[in-house]
Amino acid sequence: MTIEQGLCFADLMVWGVDAQKVQPKGKVGRADLALSLIRSLYAVEQRAKTMTAEKRLALRESQSRPLIEKLTVFLTDGRIRLQFVQRLQ
Repeated sequence: MTIEQGLCFADLMVWGVDAQKVQPKGKVGRADLALSLIRSLYAVEQRAKTMTAEKRLALRESQSRPLIEKLTVFLTDGRIRLQFVQRLQ
């Protein structure tokens, strides 16, 4: 993950937290899904900190890649992308 990608995840986290604030109480929404996926990615990276480069790569391939693929599908939904871009402006 590059610094730019990490910052994008941080921006997405802020967007998700902001979106959670306005969703009806007790409702699980799209922001919850995005935040869950990103938190899972951060958890993988936390576990990878003490690993060798080869083990980190294997961990990322097996655990991070599926999460990133789900997040990519989520973000390519036009409605979510528009809301996120508008938030950044």
